Amino acid sequence: MKKLLLFMVFFKVVFGQIAYCQDSLLNKPKLAIVTGSMLAAEVGLLYYLQNVWYKDEVPDGFKFYNDSKGYNQIDKMGHVYGAYMGGYIGYKSLKWAGVSNTKAAIYGGSLGFFLQLPIEIWDGMYPGWGFSWSDVGANALGSALVISQGLLFKDQPILYKFSFSESQYARMANGYLGTGVNQIFYDYNGHTYWLSGGVDKLLLGNRGWVPEWINVALGFTTQGKVNFYPLYY
Repeated sequence: MKKLLLFMVFFKVVFGQIAYCQDSLLNKPKLAIVTGSMLAAEVGLLYYLQNVWYKDEVPDGFKFYNDSKGYNQIDKMGHVYGAYMGGYIGYKSLKWAGVSNTKAAIYGGSLGFFLQLPIEIWDGMYPGWGFSWSDVGANALGSALVISQGLLFKDQPILYKFSFSESQYARMANGYLGTGVNQIFYDYNGHTYWLSGGVDKLLLGNRGWVPEWINVALGFTTQGKVNFYPLYY
């Protein structure tokens, strides 16, 4: 546990040093705020995992867990979303601090992946879970969505969004799919993940002829899922 904490702290220190490299518009006080906030978020996440989420669990050896087909991949869409949001915040924060677009895209966009990596490692060490390569792949995809757009468009014209509405199954599940606010974590049938973008922002050439209000969105959801059976290997 201590080695993992040191690794993540080391990453944030390196992250800050790389971002400091001689960008003409760099605002060092802002960058200090950004890197300090990212480090605090990482340490807070690690503390929560060890002292709250896994508080009553005893490690039983590192293992792998194949859940790639669970819930029709809606859980993977959630992993993509978590990494995307972390990367999006990292990218926008570094640009706010005056870091060049390329560095902001690469280092800021990768933040979401590294924020979620400790969760995957912790999962591998505790009973009832396991290290999932499909989770790691989904996390990488979320960060890649931020990085690729930052490098190609110098912005984030395609937004990855999440919406939730209580499903009919939750009302019949006697609390198995959560109650109240925590339904958002247990009722995957109520999850919808969207790729959404303004057409004018997606065109690299002359965009003046496209009205700003024209938007395209593609959603992904599932229905009828209350459980899935894990496969250990």
